[in-house]
Amino acid sequence: MAVDSDPKEHPVHVSVGAKLGVGGNYLAAPDNKPIIAAPFDDGVGGWGLGGGIFGEARFLDGHLGAELGFIFDSSNNLSKYTLNGTDFNPGWSALDMRMPVLVNAGTSDESLRLAIGTGPEFAFPLSASGNVSGPNEDVEIPARTQTHVNWLINLGLAAPLGPVKLSFDIRFAYNLGMPSNYADRYTLTTGVLAQHQMDLRLLFGVAYDVLK
Repeated sequence: MAVDSDPKEHPVHVSVGAKLGVGGNYLAAPDNKPIIAAPFDDGVGGWGLGGGIFGEARFLDGHLGAELGFIFDSSNNLSKYTLNGTDFNPGWSALDMRMPVLVNAGTSDESLRLAIGTGPEFAFPLSASGNVSGPNEDVEIPARTQTHVNWLINLGLAAPLGPVKLSFDIRFAYNLGMPSNYADRYTLTTGVLAQHQMDLRLLFGVAYDVLK
């Protein structure tokens, strides 16, 4: 009797790996801002970097997938305002642990896979600090932050290389909880809310198929 020696393909393909990312941050100018120039009244820009681990399950030969990650993201943001002819640069730094939950659709994962995904990302703050740099010295300002939810859109590319897969993602995140009013973002007593409105990250990763 003939025996089929070919391994049976599993209905679910599972990969685990790690990703590193870098990109930019943006926060638009607030509503109801002060009449005179004040910290953060004209929007904020900055950069961020981070990395972490992720797991992905793919179904239907890779055409449908789900990804869960744990990503540490460090962001730095800076603004500028002028008071009595002197320029000041207020800014903040924040460290979050992000948990993206993505559902994606793509091509077969037998070779090169292209996919687009979307879903929520839960951001848990770990630390935050603020300061204002002026012509003579830097002054610390209070910084506060809170757990919030981003909505993600992800464009991904994964290519097999020997026993592993290399991946490249373009990931856009929009902070659903960022307030628009100036007084909700910054006051002298409560300090600055150390978050931004949106960011773009370029992620480079490597993964191993634990089930295929």
